[in-house]
Amino acid sequence: MVGSSFIRSSVGGTHYCIYCRDEAYAGGNLEEAIDMVRQVQLVIDKKVKFSGRERFWSGVAACNIAGGMIAKRLGLIDIDIKRVFEWMIKEFSQMRHEIKPPATTQASVIGEFLNEHRGSILVINDAADNRTGMPQLPIVEPKYDLLVRIEPDTKKLFISAKHLRKFCTNNRITLKDALKALESEGIYEKTTKKRMAKGTKIEGLPTDAFMFDCSKGDFINPDDYVPTPKDESPRD
Repeated sequence: MVGSSFIRSSVGGTHYCIYCRDEAYAGGNLEEAIDMVRQVQLVIDKKVKFSGRERFWSGVAACNIAGGMIAKRLGLIDIDIKRVFEWMIKEFSQMRHEIKPPATTQASVIGEFLNEHRGSILVINDAADNRTGMPQLPIVEPKYDLLVRIEPDTKKLFISAKHLRKFCTNNRITLKDALKALESEGIYEKTTKKRMAKGTKIEGLPTDAFMFDCSKGDFINPDDYVPTPKDESPRD
């Protein structure tokens, strides 16, 4: 963008570095330069409506634009920074509409979480037994802390909000973007208070959980988490 040629120049680069780092030069301007980058990035994010997933673009661009502004202030370049900025905003706006993460990619985030916490899944029907009126027995019980509840009869999936957030943070995944993409496909429904252990011996208290509809699109199939009965037919 605003090329780095003035940085590579022995004279321009020296003046530029002195401006940013040398405390003896105008009292030092490093903090001002960093603040300028942040302010430029905020403007870019607002104009292009960048999400967390895309802020790497605006961060790099802000460094270039702020660098150009400083270089022009020092008389090292003669470039129309405003014109470059407007061109950049136009390009980013187009890129943002052309490059969108598909819901299937975001669904893989949920799939990876389930795979990593396979031993923390409860599979149980939500409806009571029609014959007895009593809650149905669990189909699969968790071996470890209960983090996931799958209801084959309602096709609903509930995941501990606290632990999914932690998983996304550890894997540098922007949860907000993942949920937004899944919501647009009708898969993610809401954050709710849920008795994750409902129907078991110890139901516990309601906790915050993300609620997903497994009947929509190419998402999680609850039947994949129901054990298949072994073939007990007699052999010849």
